[in-house]
Order: sequence, then C-alpha cells, then structure tokens
Amino acid sequence: MDMSNAAIMMPVFAQIALTFGVLLKVGTSRAAAVKAREVKISDIALSGEAWSNNIKKTSNNYNNQLQMPVLMYAAVAFCIMLDKVDLVAIVLAWAFVISRYAHAIIHIRSNHVVRRFKVFLTGGFILMALWVWLALRLYAIG
Repeated sequence: MDMSNAAIMMPVFAQIALTFGVLLKVGTSRAAAVKAREVKISDIALSGEAWSNNIKKTSNNYNNQLQMPVLMYAAVAFCIMLDKVDLVAIVLAWAFVISRYAHAIIHIRSNHVVRRFKVFLTGGFILMALWVWLALRLYAIG
C-alpha cells in the first residue's frame, strides 16, 4: 500500500476506535445499570426511556458515530480509489476525526449543547471541505 493511502487510513481507524469505544461504554453502562437493578429489562425491552440520562446521552453519541462519519469513510475511499490522496485530504480527515472526539467528550461528559453544536458544525464544515477538495482535485486542479 502506498504511504499516502496508509496515512489517510489512520484517521479512519481512529474514528472506528472512537465508535467501538463509545459502544463499549454504552454496553458496560447498560449492563451495570441492569445488574444494580436501576432499570428492569422489561422497562427497556421496547424503549430506551427507562435508562438514566447518562446512559441515554452515551447511547445517543454512539448513534451519532454511525451517521456523519459515514461521509468521511466514503470520501476517504473515493480519495484512495481515484488516486487523489494528498496532504490536504489527510489533514482534513484528521481534523474531522478530532472534531468527532471533541464532540463525543462534550456529549458524554457535560453535554453542553451550545459547545457540542459548535463542535458538530465545525466537523460538518471540515467534512464538507474534504468533499469539495476531492471534487476540485478530480475536476479542476487534477
């Protein structure tokens, strides 16, 4: 594998690590709540409403990790397939993943909604820039 392709895959692995890390936190938190009898299985069989707010926000963050990052995975895959990996694409992919880590930390800890939204928007703009950069590389600047 070419070094630039390997380099752009690193943020993908970092994002996947974040996703699995949050999933592990959701699972262990839920198991602990059931074991401590804070919630009954019958109460959560059809709805997550009975979980504590901490478990809900972690679960919501896990769902977030399965949404916008898909666009980063696709952009990276297209960069590799179209031989358009360069330093700008690598930096943008890393910047997006860093924003996802920041978003996860805010969401799971303080859940300060305004701060979380600003970080979310920042990540969205970075991801948009990655796609614009790919389009420019493909159609305008080679």
